[in-house]
Amino acid sequence: MATYCALHVRTSDLARVVAELREWLASVAEAPVSVESEQPWPPVYDQLFRTGSTVPNLFAAAPQGATWIVAHFNCFSDLAELANRLSERLDTRVIVIHAQSVSDAYLLAVHENGIPRRVLEYGDRLTRNEGAPFEFEGEIFGVDDDELPPEDELTVGHAEVQEICARLGLSIWDQQEAVDPPDRWTVLRVSDDARVAQPGFFERLRRLRR
Repeated sequence: MATYCALHVRTSDLARVVAELREWLASVAEAPVSVESEQPWPPVYDQLFRTGSTVPNLFAAAPQGATWIVAHFNCFSDLAELANRLSERLDTRVIVIHAQSVSDAYLLAVHENGIPRRVLEYGDRLTRNEGAPFEFEGEIFGVDDDELPPEDELTVGHAEVQEICARLGLSIWDQQEAVDPPDRWTVLRVSDDARVAQPGFFERLRRLRR
């Protein structure tokens, strides 16, 4: 695993997740979004990755176990607006994960029922530490009480992200996932001539008032 960017939605309803992703992506791109079933999945992390963008123009979604849907996307963004929207509309938990194993950089963002619950982002140091820690974090980070180590001593890496997800009911980066990936992916793509951009302030305000 060199690069990993994915939304994980706690639901078994793939069709609902795909519909929500399509609606959001079309509104951001202001362009049509195609939905196709593909095997194998597209090269999300290769030639289609949008290194300089903060909004994806592609999702590849599939069931992940019996109770989760995973949707990989092709840029580095925490997709906070989308994750909040999904968690509220589906009344569920959404976990956004970035991982760059070469540079040892990780993002973990947990959204529950329309509310950002916890965000941890780590590069060469901890750059984001938002929301109240989960009650089990002390054990994961090697302390005996509820107080986490000071931020300059806190390391969030592969093992910590994997363990936090496991405590939240999500299994990631395990051996079974590597040897038995989904047979088919539902791929959402913005039309080639569309220009995907971050929604402006007034557009975000308009959506909040819906």
